[in-house]
Amino acid sequence: MPYITPEQRELLDPVIKALFDALRATHIGPPRPGDVNYYCISKLVWSLFEDNVSYTNGQNLIGTLACVQAEFYRRKLAPYEDQKLQENGDVILC
Repeated sequence: MPYITPEQRELLDPVIKALFDALRATHIGPPRPGDVNYYCISKLVWSLFEDNVSYTNGQNLIGTLACVQAEFYRRKLAPYEDQKLQENGDVILC
């Protein structure tokens, strides 16, 4: 996880919260995956690439996306799966 300084967080967190609030305001319920993909991920990553078009930058962005995916799974989804395993039991092989 790329931990950033408290000063950097103070600058970025209000912008991220505003984006999240705007996404929630467009729908009843949580934002749809397509909205998150377009507004939060694709548009940002494509803009970062266009700001510095190079193979190296493209590879760095792909690496960043891979790390985000792995970190989300490790810190958020895996503990949820472990909780559900305890609640519902493991897969039973026939």
